[in-house]
Amino acid sequence: MYRPGPILTLTFALALAACGADKVGALGTGADAGATDSGRTADSGVVTDSGVAACATLSEDTCEASGCMAKTCDGCYGETFFGGCWGNGDEEPPCPAVDCAPECRGLGEADCLSLGNFCRAEYCPACRQPDTFMACMRADDPPIGCPPIACLPCDSFGEQECAAEPGCHRVFVDAGDCACPTPGCCMQFQRCADGDQADCRGDNLACEVPEPACGGDYVVSYEGFCYEGCVLASDCIP
Repeated sequence: MYRPGPILTLTFALALAACGADKVGALGTGADAGATDSGRTADSGVVTDSGVAACATLSEDTCEASGCMAKTCDGCYGETFFGGCWGNGDEEPPCPAVDCAPECRGLGEADCLSLGNFCRAEYCPACRQPDTFMACMRADDPPIGCPPIACLPCDSFGEQECAAEPGCHRVFVDAGDCACPTPGCCMQFQRCADGDQADCRGDNLACEVPEPACGGDYVVSYEGFCYEGCVLASDCIP
């Protein structure tokens, strides 16, 4: 029987070893399986050539989850914001300069209006008077909610309530039933009328009824083209 010589056997063994090495090189070992030519792994996100996460490139959502540190910076009015991601030998990033608009909350009406580019004055409606200033807010803040308002008519108030109610004034009449020689001493409260102050000028008067008798601190007031009654002179429109 023919048997191969030692030289042929050695040559075949060397060829077989070379073939196995090529396959190992093509498949890779367990330590570097899945690595790209540049050393970046395919499933670990953004990494450096050494395989360490590049923290500075990470967002706020992925920073700490990747073993890096999130930089917190001071913003305006006690607020904070994400100032960058760092770690793995990186230098801590500096916080950027923040240009804060003036603080609006807590300002009075005049100061709030003077900062109209940054602040907004909030008002709520009131009964028979200008809207009431409620608060000073930032220009981009949502509107405040105004409470519901129910306004009673002036003629529903008594004398003291009428005197204290904005948008109403008292009307008096001389009852003529008292023995009092002083003009105005017999005046009695008649009703509560609309208007913060009374019209005591009587322009364009066209009235056929007798003028009411007023005296002392009381003067004639007018409503439309006729007489309203008597009011305190201090309640007249200047």
